[in-house]
This record gives sequence, structure tokens and C-alpha cells, in this order.
Amino acid sequence: MSNSSPKSHVQIIIGSVREGRMSAPVAKWVFDQLDARDDLTCEIVDLEYWDFPQFALSRPPAMGDYQDRRQRAWARTVARGDAFLFVGPEYNHGYSGVLKTALDYLMAEWQDKPAACVTFGNVGGARMVENLQPVWIELGMIPSAPSVHLMGAHGKRDGASYRGDERDHRALDRTVKQLLHWTHRAPSADAHQGASGCPRILVLGLGADAIRSVVGPLRANGWLADGMTVPKALAGPPDAGEFDIISFGRGALGKDADQLKSLFRTANPAVQLIETFLPIAVRQIEAARDVWAGEEQSLRGADVSRAGDPLVVTADLATEARLGVTAYTIEGASTSLNIATINSPAGNVELRVAAPAMPLSGVIVDLDGTEFAHIPFL
Repeated sequence: MSNSSPKSHVQIIIGSVREGRMSAPVAKWVFDQLDARDDLTCEIVDLEYWDFPQFALSRPPAMGDYQDRRQRAWARTVARGDAFLFVGPEYNHGYSGVLKTALDYLMAEWQDKPAACVTFGNVGGARMVENLQPVWIELGMIPSAPSVHLMGAHGKRDGASYRGDERDHRALDRTVKQLLHWTHRAPSADAHQGASGCPRILVLGLGADAIRSVVGPLRANGWLADGMTVPKALAGPPDAGEFDIISFGRGALGKDADQLKSLFRTANPAVQLIETFLPIAVRQIEAARDVWAGEEQSLRGADVSRAGDPLVVTADLATEARLGVTAYTIEGASTSLNIATINSPAGNVELRVAAPAMPLSGVIVDLDGTEFAHIPFL
């Protein structure tokens, strides 16, 4: 297994979480354009899947030594980025509150890294950029001009897709060129530091695009990660002895999942097998790496009873924490819905939650967004 030479890693941060948001298809369009380049790697970081509470921690991020689990996980995510493209609309002459909270949660991880926007809305989202730039400067970031202002963006939306015109493509190319210019000058981009004690990771997926979207960020961490499409895996499973962690989406395998897991465990009883949901797959694999490294876990177990409505969710917590429950479906486009978030005491917890009105493929129970129990229904 070998990794390619380190390239600048660009994070595309979706800065809006409203229902029916335009930001998601625009971010996917940006990702597709950047993913086709050979001079960088990229990933989408969707704030919808972070569920940040309003920042109320007593220790300012500028002091470092983060005490909050979610803060540490967010720091790990942002740290692997060399440059940032913030995607979102103008919000009342500014930008969204969830984006401000995400920025405020950290300090050191943003510093010395260039940032720009892909924005739309009133006057092409210009005032989103105007109001973000002073925040970037205070965080020690490098405001990179120009940003991308998408004019008439809603008219270019086709369902879950955004179809950028020639002007949009030229603007994005110009912005990315500037980002990479400053990235190469930034101290943090001098080298990627390999993570100590790296597990060997295999990502199984339905297609090359999905695999790259997970493997790229893992490699940006300095980790040893490879990918394989599911059809090849089923025709001839890889040697599980070569890997410490193997991840796959249950939806990609269906009923063959248990058979494949059995083959892997027979070949390598020590291998850690995890089932992932694509939008948060990298975070789930990072959590699995913590387990592999022997870090103590606070989410000792979780399960979901599907006998009727409501869903009965049980969890065993070693410590007081913010407990989240997310239901998802993989029928058609992957869709998820947070159906419960509570501040829970330690011990055994039982929640009764109304089942969402969509076909359920599974439920993910998370503790502070950093530890995960994945209960697939397929």
C-alpha cells in the first residue's frame, strides 16, 4: 500500500443548514470541479452533521488544550485542511449563525490558512464575504481574493444538482488558483505530518467518487488508507490480514454484508469492521481509529427497537454527555434526519422517539458527535 505525494487539501465547508438549502448542491458542484484536478485533494465538511450547541465553554479556544470532546473532534477535522472554501448564502447582510459558531469553536487550527467563499444571494453574496473577512483575520487566517459570487444561482439549480455556467467555472478556477498560491506559502502547508501509530484502513464503497471522498481526508491526516469498490470485494475479498480497520456502507452491500464480515473475521479475527453512513464516514472511521488505539470509550453500547412507533433507543453512557440520534435512508439519494438530541446523565438511557416519515435504513447514535454506534436495519 502506498500513498501519493502530499497535495494541498481543500475543505469545502457548507455554511448553511436550513431545509431545502441551496448550499448543498452548490458544494457538490464545487467538489466535483476540484475532485477532477490533480494538484489538490478535497472534501465536503457539512455543518449539518456537526450539530454544534451554542458556544458556552468556559475555556476560550485561544488558550488551547480543548476540554470538550466535540471541540476536539472538530479540531481534528479542521486541522487536516490546508485551505477553506466556505459555501453559503448571504444572511441578512452577513452569514449564518451556525457558521459563526463553527468558526468560534477553534483557534489554532484555522491559523495561517487561506480562505475564500463560494456564495450567492443578494448582490451575489458579497456581504457574506465582507463580514467573514474580519473574523478570518482575527483567527489568523489568510483572506484570499477573489471569492466566487454566483449570480442567478437558483435558476441553475436542478433538484439536488447545481449546473454552473462558464462564468461560474472561470470564477472558481481563479479562486482555487489563489487559494493554492497562499497555501503553498503558508507555514502549515510545508509538510503533512504522518500520524503516529497509524492503522491500515480499507474503505469499501459503491463507486470511485464515494471512495475518494473518504480516502482523501484520511490520507490528509497522514493515515494509511486505500479503497476498493464493492463488486470487486465480493468477487474476491481483499486479504483482511493487511488491514486493521475495514469500513463499508451497509447500503452498498445489503444482505451480503454479514457474509463479507464473516469472511474478513475468519481471515483476521483482530480486524475492526465498521459500518458507515457516507456524509459522516470519515468521522466514524476516526472514532474507530481511537478504539483501535485503545482509547477509553464513553459510549459503551446502544441499540434501537423497531417494533412499531415510537422507536425505542437505549444507550449506556460512562459519562454525562450530549446524546444524538440520527435516522437515515439510502433509498434514492442518502437522506438523514436528527430525531433526538438530549443532554444525558451517565448510565443507562432510554428514549422513545417518533419514527420519521421515511423508509429507515438505519440509526446512528452518537455521543458528543465523537463516538458512534451504528444500528443498520438492512
